[in-house]
Amino acid sequence: MLLLPVSCIKENIAPAAEQEQTVVITIGAGVRAAGDASGTPDDYYINSLRVLGYRHSDGTLAFNELALGLPASTLNSDTVEEEIDVKTGRFTIIFIANEHSDPALSAQLGAITEDSNNTLSHLQGLSFAHTAFGMSNNNINIPMVAVRRNIIIQGDNKLIEQGTTYNDKWPVLLERVGIRIGVKLLLTDSQLAAWPSNRRVYFNNVPDKAYIYPGVSNSGSLVADNVKFATLTAAGKEGGLNVFKNDRIILPELSDPALPENKGLTLSVLQGSTPRTGALRNLNASDVPFDWAGTYGYTTPRNHYVDVTASFGETGLDFIVQNLEWNDVVIPWELEGTAVVQREANSYIIPKGIQKPILIPISQVAKGYIAAGLSAPSTANYSANFMWSEMGTAGSTTAISPIVVVKPAGNYIYVQVNSNIEGNFVVEMKNSSGVHLWSWHIWVTDGYFPYTTAAPNSNGAADGDGSGDRWMRYNLGAFNAFADGSPTMTVFDRDKLGIRGLYYQWGRKDPFPMLESATFPTASITSSAEVLSYPRTFATNQGNFRGSLQVTTNNNSWGETGGKTVFDPCPPGYRVPSEAVMFSSSNSEWDLNTLNGRSNPNLGGYYPVTARRQNSSGVFVGTDTGYAWTATSEGTNNAPIMIVTAYTSNNANRSFGHPVRCVAE
Repeated sequence: MLLLPVSCIKENIAPAAEQEQTVVITIGAGVRAAGDASGTPDDYYINSLRVLGYRHSDGTLAFNELALGLPASTLNSDTVEEEIDVKTGRFTIIFIANEHSDPALSAQLGAITEDSNNTLSHLQGLSFAHTAFGMSNNNINIPMVAVRRNIIIQGDNKLIEQGTTYNDKWPVLLERVGIRIGVKLLLTDSQLAAWPSNRRVYFNNVPDKAYIYPGVSNSGSLVADNVKFATLTAAGKEGGLNVFKNDRIILPELSDPALPENKGLTLSVLQGSTPRTGALRNLNASDVPFDWAGTYGYTTPRNHYVDVTASFGETGLDFIVQNLEWNDVVIPWELEGTAVVQREANSYIIPKGIQKPILIPISQVAKGYIAAGLSAPSTANYSANFMWSEMGTAGSTTAISPIVVVKPAGNYIYVQVNSNIEGNFVVEMKNSSGVHLWSWHIWVTDGYFPYTTAAPNSNGAADGDGSGDRWMRYNLGAFNAFADGSPTMTVFDRDKLGIRGLYYQWGRKDPFPMLESATFPTASITSSAEVLSYPRTFATNQGNFRGSLQVTTNNNSWGETGGKTVFDPCPPGYRVPSEAVMFSSSNSEWDLNTLNGRSNPNLGGYYPVTARRQNSSGVFVGTDTGYAWTATSEGTNNAPIMIVTAYTSNNANRSFGHPVRCVAE
């Protein structure tokens, strides 16, 4: 994982009021900072990452989010992108990695809420037990922490730290709360002969805990002497001497700037049945090539790599000690304002004129293929590109092309609209051989909110049950450009009806254009593979057409039962309504039938006359009627539709093209 360049400017900006924001954290072992001691891949493993934000004003908790990293079976071979919800404002932010190495601490961290244990001083009293550091060479769960103070999170492409504004990614450097020690013992042949077969080194003055917060002394309570030991293994000869090594011993930090020499971390080697006389020696931080003495004393601070070469002297052990700063672990925090991470769906809403990019998760692809009875395709080295569009300006009678940036972004597709026009466009994902895998519809609105913001009906019923639901105010994909600048039509003009939205064949996730002048292929489509491979092809077969799930026994492509499906065309939080939900109102709740459409405030408002695309050709027919699909199926080839002008249900062949009106999940 490469850390992308960060754009920085000097700026002083007041913090915004607290609002919910979503950010992406890339968790993995692949990113390393430059430093004296890089260690080994095990040193960079992150299985979990907790992010806590404390308000700068009063030190109370604002957010506590846990993101999962690499699974236990994976080591330094991948990265994981996780979404977390934070808030805007000014904070002290604490990152804690690998809390699962201490289950008791993990439970304490999980119990921190805005109402309980919610102060920064409470966190400062929490610590990792010495058992979290494992000692052994195979320990890959080293506790890590980063504390970043005076951070301003803004929802407009900015995160500010110490007056520097980050507009892309904020690199967060994690320090290990422990230390890594490498021991190399050099022995003559006679010394080796006198050394017992159980060849261990022992550490004394080991703290029994290491505090999360840096700078808190932990020298007051120690593990019992000769409990912390490590085995050395033979590693050949060096200059005629026998070499025994252990390159990776993990201990908690020893933090106390005033620590005297006799309290520092010590190492002993058994020769015979007891420690060699005078074998205890301090791993003194002042022995390093640059002077830490006077600042750290005989402490061994967190995130350091102690390299020890020992040999038997006349009366004890002679040491060569090098105390190096262990390389930090770098994780990128992707700012919400730079690229807004989306939930899984097949369409997304972007307000016109807002150039904030979005990140579309590609996890939808594997789920879709599996749901269709196909094998999940490989997404390695995928490409992403613009596919087709139908966008315009007010009063226009023809579509124009938007300025769109589409590119791969790891587990996401990055999409940004750089022009001030409205309408719809589609982006696609292809495999490494250029074969189409999946596509997504992007709906650019002209500033009006496409779904109702008022409270549900007075009965207070939940969304999706057919009463008191929140509905989209407009058909999926509707916009003003082809509607004379108004969301209510005054004339029926086929090329000025942006308000009618896009057209869908039942059970398919991909839309077809609203303009009669638009062109697209037509063909008979009879398999799941064909449905997914040819999203722009209008299926003209009227039999054996069942949407995305091309099997006779499964008519649930749009999820009449069991909730929203992977083939549902609606944006996150919305779905195609079932027949029961669509007809939960009554005729008395509709206004008078007009030439141009009808309104029902309990079903989202205005329903225009839309016409529909003929199932045998894709051309427009029925220009005096409005339609809307339901998620319900009928038989093997039909599905109920709502006829706007009469508010009645009628079965239609699934290969007709009708609009969709989405309802909240």
